[in-house]
Amino acid sequence: MRGINYFRELKVAKRIRMLCNQIYKLTIMFPQNEKYELGNQMRRAMDSVYLNLAEGNGQLYSKMK
Repeated sequence: MRGINYFRELKVAKRIRMLCNQIYKLTIMFPQNEKYELGNQMRRAMDSVYLNLAEGNGQLYSKMK
């Protein structure tokens, strides 16, 4: 393993990306009025989960140097 800096290689990061893809595919099938309201909110929430993992990993890595 190259180090903790490569959070994309973590199992949890891979599972989050898979879930993000599933959410994007699901929200495309929403009715027109929900696609831009609830669908948008769900996509932003999933993006936030992944970005929070990246941010937390960056903070951990910088402390370990």
